[in-house]
Amino acid sequence: MTDPLLHPLMNRRTQSDKPIRFWQQNINKSLISQLDLLNNIDPKQFDFVFIQEPHIDFLNLTRANHYWTVVYPTQHHANPRTTRSVTLISTRISKNKWKQVHVQSNDVTAVELSSGLGTVTFYNVYNACEHANTLLDLQRFWTQRHPPQHSNGGNQMVWLGDFNRHHPLWDDPASTHLFTAANMEAAQLLVDLIGTFDMDMPLPAGMPTIETFRTGSLSRPDNVFCSASLMHSFVECNTKPELRPARTDHFPVIGTIDLDPERIAPPVRRNWRCVEWDDFRTALGKNLAAVGPVRPVQDKDNFLTVFSLLTAAIQSAVDQHVPETRPSRMPNSGGPASWLSCARKNAA
Repeated sequence: MTDPLLHPLMNRRTQSDKPIRFWQQNINKSLISQLDLLNNIDPKQFDFVFIQEPHIDFLNLTRANHYWTVVYPTQHHANPRTTRSVTLISTRISKNKWKQVHVQSNDVTAVELSSGLGTVTFYNVYNACEHANTLLDLQRFWTQRHPPQHSNGGNQMVWLGDFNRHHPLWDDPASTHLFTAANMEAAQLLVDLIGTFDMDMPLPAGMPTIETFRTGSLSRPDNVFCSASLMHSFVECNTKPELRPARTDHFPVIGTIDLDPERIAPPVRRNWRCVEWDDFRTALGKNLAAVGPVRPVQDKDNFLTVFSLLTAAIQSAVDQHVPETRPSRMPNSGGPASWLSCARKNAA
């Protein structure tokens, strides 16, 4: 493994015009925290949201909105109350370009993404403080799926999440109180895995990822590791304490990777609340008059011709007089205020 202290991340734009951007966040199982995150994250700016300790409701589901596809752990529905990892994937990313990788753990969700750099598998991990069961399960899984001798091949990895381990490789070296013999022993398995699979650390060493509520102390339980061959593709990897959602002491970790998967253009949505109906009816009447009187339909070809003409007349009026709507629940988008102003205008 390359020493992360000697391998600084170069914060620069590279070749891709549409890099992958992710938000990693532990929300402490808080509904308020998860709703705050969903309300403030811009789905036009982020492709993945990797959540640890998500809120699970009485229906055994987490919370999301229509901008995201929710990926649960493989065993979630068998024992939903133990789920501590959920991944949200932007609906803008073509489903032909990603698939879930099935890991038999409710503490891991894994997604394989196809891009110009080959296949990259993201592992969203929650590892408990009191044991290493998740890391041991992943060690067996990774050894089978990603043999160490092929770690620099086309199938690269990103590990990210809450590892709950402390070590001078990533914690502030001045935080000597964290480097007890017990903590060093607990972290050794993770350190060994990083070396075995030739992983690097794009999140700069010494950067804290949590400020505990009780004491206000800073430490680094959350982390990001990637295949060494993928390190140069990280444009950004940093914490954003100022964006921390309510009711969580974990900082967001924001990352940008120079991958460019196929994206889908969002469908055009019309704001029918803002239509000036007199103008619409006038335009539609002119368009239908231009079509002329419709004769009785005699056969299939005649039907298709008439159908196309009528559809074009209606669509032309829609394009002229029905404005496109802004996506709802977007930061600074106006949201309900935009249609409320239209309703007031029409009422006047």
